[in-house]
Amino acid sequence: MKIVERFFTSDEQAYILSAQQEDVLNKRFFEVWTKKESRIKCEGKDLLEALTSFSVLDPPLKQSKFVYQHICNNGEIIGHVCSSKTEPPSVRVMDHSMLLQQVKLLE
Repeated sequence: MKIVERFFTSDEQAYILSAQQEDVLNKRFFEVWTKKESRIKCEGKDLLEALTSFSVLDPPLKQSKFVYQHICNNGEIIGHVCSSKTEPPSVRVMDHSMLLQQVKLLE
């Protein structure tokens, strides 16, 4: 939870720490973390921008210039893709065998 205090905004901290169950707390932590990671990659800033300088939990009425698409291929993995377009990006999740097939088609 030191990561939460160090890298997340106060609203993100409250969202995560308000969870009553440990599994929900963990899910919220990774939700916020993967959204932050996807946003800095979308902006091309890497870790040059402080993670506390923006929140990924925009209030519902506030117009954010970023849209997050939740991607997950099973209950053990969570991930997000961030886009600056108004619609969520189209995402195709591939497992290892599908990726190898695609590579072979390109050879």
